[in-house]
Amino acid sequence: MKTLTVAALVFALLVVPIAEAKTCFGYSCNYIDAADNNHFSDGCTSWGCSSVSIETSATCSNGSAVAQIGNSAVLTRGPFTVDNTYTNAYQIGQTTFKLTFKLQLPGDTDNFYDELTVKVRDNTTGAEETTVFHGNSTASCSSQTIWLSNNYSNHSVTVTFTGGSLISHPWQVDDVNFFAYY
Repeated sequence: MKTLTVAALVFALLVVPIAEAKTCFGYSCNYIDAADNNHFSDGCTSWGCSSVSIETSATCSNGSAVAQIGNSAVLTRGPFTVDNTYTNAYQIGQTTFKLTFKLQLPGDTDNFYDELTVKVRDNTTGAEETTVFHGNSTASCSSQTIWLSNNYSNHSVTVTFTGGSLISHPWQVDDVNFFAYY
């Protein structure tokens, strides 16, 4: 009987999707919170890192580790599950979900081809929201906020940062957050 119970528990853990660790406060929840992000000090343990290096940035993150995304490198978080229903917009005229992060392009020469693509994918529906940053349009060490249009309530989500194929300077990303507002 004990073996059957253990086998059933293992099966349940494999079949039931695990909700992402989140931090809720006030009227929002953060699905990529500081405990998981932690300035990338854990390397790529919580993140998928294809050709991404972890560097120290004295300029943007006060000596903390950041993800450095070079030519065709890919930084991925997810899939994670937004395990609740969020229906009310945080502010009038804004949407219920947003992605925030710090972004820096060290050595920026205002090169349009220094491109970083940020994609939020709803794995449940297949919908994607894409934002592209260029070297000639992004301030050094700036906080970025992308208000998302889609409803990610009770859906599986993946966030991806991809360096362009013509990058001459690698991008640095830190403090990534995925907020959902009640």
